[in-house]
Amino acid sequence: MNLSGHGPLTGKYVLVATDASGSSAPSGVADVSVPAVPTDVAVHYLGTTVASITWTKDFSANGYTIDRRKHGTNDDFTTVGNATGGSYKDSTVQPGVQYDWVVSANGGRGRPDSDPSAPATATPAPGKFRITV
Repeated sequence: MNLSGHGPLTGKYVLVATDASGSSAPSGVADVSVPAVPTDVAVHYLGTTVASITWTKDFSANGYTIDRRKHGTNDDFTTVGNATGGSYKDSTVQPGVQYDWVVSANGGRGRPDSDPSAPATATPAPGKFRITV
């Protein structure tokens, strides 16, 4: 819901329609609360091609979206996965490439999503090389 000049409304609302013949019965409660932005986002590598992303879970969230981009670029973040709890394993990283991850909480059931978290960055170990002579 957006009232001109007032920005988005969040919270819980009950609507009542009114016209010349009177008012309607109140609607059910509509919850348009925005979940909190995920905090304490951290990344740890599990080997060279799997990153473990963790954050503090907001119990009002209906899941999370995890986005990633190469570190040091102005590229758009791209969604790499979704989670229901406070962690996600990204198994699509390339050895030796540094990435930034952000996490957004999903509102669900018609509620808006949170803004993305601050980026978390980690550098993976370089890939292992085999030299054959």
